[in-house]
Amino acid sequence: KTCNGEAFVLSWPLLVDKSTGKKFGKSEGGATIWLDAKKTSPYQFFQFWLNSDDASVEELLYKMTILSKADIEETMKEHAENPAKRTAQIALAREMTMLVHGADAAESAKSISEILFADKKLSDIPASTAAALQKEAPSATIKLGLPIVDALVTAGLASSKREARQFVEDGAVNLSGEQISDVTRVLKEKDFTNNIALLKRGKRNVSVLVLD
Repeated sequence: KTCNGEAFVLSWPLLVDKSTGKKFGKSEGGATIWLDAKKTSPYQFFQFWLNSDDASVEELLYKMTILSKADIEETMKEHAENPAKRTAQIALAREMTMLVHGADAAESAKSISEILFADKKLSDIPASTAAALQKEAPSATIKLGLPIVDALVTAGLASSKREARQFVEDGAVNLSGEQISDVTRVLKEKDFTNNIALLKRGKRNVSVLVLD
């Protein structure tokens, strides 16, 4: 208007969470992420997209990434063969994080996620990723010799020693890749790599143990 020129408008359909029917936006709460790494770290950004549900992930791949139609079709085909592997969500999270924060940040965020929630070992990661792991993931500072039951409580993975013992007895506790079934087990030096270990309760509850 100021320059007496033409103006063009691009309209875009609202993104809707198919599981709730609510729009994808900050006013709905829980969907607020920032492009600024100081407000939303690359790892948090990656996790946001990784948590997309199966009903929405294909639409998000088409609308939010610059992957080709052929690549998305191939990704969705692979995803359909084994949805538990979350192939489509991983592709979405990687592409979005790479677009916003760069390839290195995307790879680091992916590695941290694989360590926390998949089978990648601490010994397989570089020192920079280990440092990011301590910063980004839930963590607790502990000492060698601490009983596993106390470690679970300290890490916030159990609300009491009684509950912690029950988790151990139920086979729900894993320490650096080893399932723990002995309630008298204590933390040992061999459990740690570069002064950190992973303590898990179930599949989605994890804490990074940092040696004091």
